[in-house]
Amino acid sequence: EVKKFRVHVEEGDILYTMYIRQTVLKVCKFLAILVYNLVYVEKISFLVACRVETSEVTGYASFCCNHTKAHLFSKLAFCYISFVCIYGLTCIYTLYWLFHRPLKEYSFRSVREETGMGDIPDVKNDFAFMLHLIDQYDSLYSKRFAVFLSEVSESRLKQLNLNHEWTPEKLRQKLQRNAAGRLELALCMLPGLPDTVFELSEVESLRLEAICDITFPPGLSQLVHLQELSLLHSPARLPFSLQVFLRDHLKVMRVKCEELREVPLWELHLEGLFPQELARAATLESLRELKQLKVLSLRSTPGSASQWASAELQHLALSYNTLEALPEELFFCRKLRTLLLGDNQLSQLSPHVGALRALSRLELKGNRLEALPEELGNCGGLKKAGLLVEDTLYQGLPAEVRDKMEEE
Repeated sequence: EVKKFRVHVEEGDILYTMYIRQTVLKVCKFLAILVYNLVYVEKISFLVACRVETSEVTGYASFCCNHTKAHLFSKLAFCYISFVCIYGLTCIYTLYWLFHRPLKEYSFRSVREETGMGDIPDVKNDFAFMLHLIDQYDSLYSKRFAVFLSEVSESRLKQLNLNHEWTPEKLRQKLQRNAAGRLELALCMLPGLPDTVFELSEVESLRLEAICDITFPPGLSQLVHLQELSLLHSPARLPFSLQVFLRDHLKVMRVKCEELREVPLWELHLEGLFPQELARAATLESLRELKQLKVLSLRSTPGSASQWASAELQHLALSYNTLEALPEELFFCRKLRTLLLGDNQLSQLSPHVGALRALSRLELKGNRLEALPEELGNCGGLKKAGLLVEDTLYQGLPAEVRDKMEEE
């Protein structure tokens, strides 16, 4: 309701304009009243010249009369003028305030700094003018009003309601054993993730389905028995401090999404076959930012190798991707130790594979290869046990290469 009110009031500046016109009119009235009273107040006198038609009786027609209430009226007039001056000065100050300050803009910068809610927007037009008026009375009202303009504050209120609805006792009633025998908590189609989930330290498997915008709090580390995490159509964010916790505890990680961009960037092992139309449109540009990427497994047709190839890459799995040729950028991953290329459509293996001198495991089964390049002998760490290939292809290697691979 507050956001709707803001949008409605910000559309125009009629209040600001009318307030200026009203103040200008008051100043004009003040000046007129002040001039009128100053001109005539001096004419209030105790002695008043008066003319009475009594010449036939007294012989005189003009008299000098005493105005007994003149002194009182004079004091009242000066008192009235004093109050009018105070009123006029107030109007003049208001007029100065209206034109001297940018009243059609209002910044919540100080409120953002005090509360830490950086998403409180600045406002304009009549809404800003109203807040400036409120500040003249008590600035605390504007600060309290600002809280309702913040998405962060709104999310906190929603989180409090969610925690109140999903108590630990209610969550424990949903615990059950999954197919793997782990104690699982499954939550589906909630507006968020209740913080009370992390009070159930006995949970071994956490299944989250159709929950939008999940942010795992530090409390995740309280799930000391967690071994399995499933994110089904549930985009999630994970603080860096918790990645170590998941690395040490998780044995099973499942991610299911409709679009590749929904895959969490902290989850580097991508499982699941994407639809063909999605695979054609998918890009992995975000992986270029992972400068320390060492393990990458793709089960969807990869895009340009420049999008995911990393100099620090040590393990790469590209099985079941219908690859017909290897990108040249792959051979610049000089620290690569494991390369899985099984069940693709490779018809030949580039001689540049010999540049991967750290390679110790190479899987090539299930391709259309007719021969292996003799440059495999340059891969000093690659032994026969680490070369997974059909026997006919292995026997086709030069004898000196086979002897080198069979050396202990």
